[in-house]
Amino acid sequence: MSTAVKWTAFGVALAAGLFALWSMFFRDTTTPVQREDIVATTAPGQAAPGSPGVYRFVASGFEEIDALGGARHEYPAETFVTIEATDCGYLVRWDALVERWTEWELCTTGDGFELASLTSFHRWFGQSNLEPYSCDPGALLIPTDAAAGVSTFACTLDSTVETYTREVVATETIEVAGTPATAIHVRLHSEIEGTTNGTAVLDLWWLEGEPLPVRFLIERDNVTEAAVGAVAYTERFEITAASLFPEG
Repeated sequence: MSTAVKWTAFGVALAAGLFALWSMFFRDTTTPVQREDIVATTAPGQAAPGSPGVYRFVASGFEEIDALGGARHEYPAETFVTIEATDCGYLVRWDALVERWTEWELCTTGDGFELASLTSFHRWFGQSNLEPYSCDPGALLIPTDAAAGVSTFACTLDSTVETYTREVVATETIEVAGTPATAIHVRLHSEIEGTTNGTAVLDLWWLEGEPLPVRFLIERDNVTEAAVGAVAYTERFEITAASLFPEG
C-alpha cells in the first residue's frame, strides 16, 4: 500500500473518530415537558381563571441557532404555563421543552402588573444557558387601564440591555375552549444591545385583571458573541390557552 493511500485511510479514520467524539459530546436534543414533571398546586378555593396552578397551552413554533453546524428545536403541540404566588405578585413560567423555558416575575400594583425580572433558559448541544434579566423599577407590563398608551422600560443582564417599548393595543375578546374571555392586548417592540444584539416583536394577550396569558405571538432575532464566534438565534412561536382554569 502506498504512503498516500495509507495517509488517506488514516485521514478517513481520524475524521470518523472526530465526528464520533463530536456526536458524543455535542449532541443536541429536545425533550417535551410532561405534566407530571411540573410541581405546582392550586390552593383550595382558588380554582378560578388566573389563580395559581398549571395551565395547558396549544403551541406551535421553533427556535434555532447557526452554531456548530446549526440546530433547530421544534416546540411540541402541548406546552404548559405555571402560575405561582409570590410576595410581590406572581411568577409565571412557560415550559416549552426541558431545554427551553421562560419565567416572568410580575408584581401587583394599583396600575397593573409590573415586570420585575425576566429569566430565559436554553440548552444547546448539552450546554445550558440561563439568562436572568432584572427590569427597571416601575416597568409596567400589563396596565389595568386599557388607555394607558405607550411606555418604555429596560431589562438588564450584565452588560446587555434589552429596551422595550410597550403599547396597549386594545381590550379584546378571545374565545378559550368555547368560553369568551376579556384580554388586554399588549405589544412590545424590543431592542437588545451588548453581548447580544437584536430585535423582537411580542404580542401578548393577558386575561383582564389576572396574571394568566391567554395568547402569546413572539418573533425574535438575536446575534450573540460566544466562544465559538457570533451565534445567530431565531425564535418564532405562538401559544394559546387550552383552558381558563388551572389543573392543580
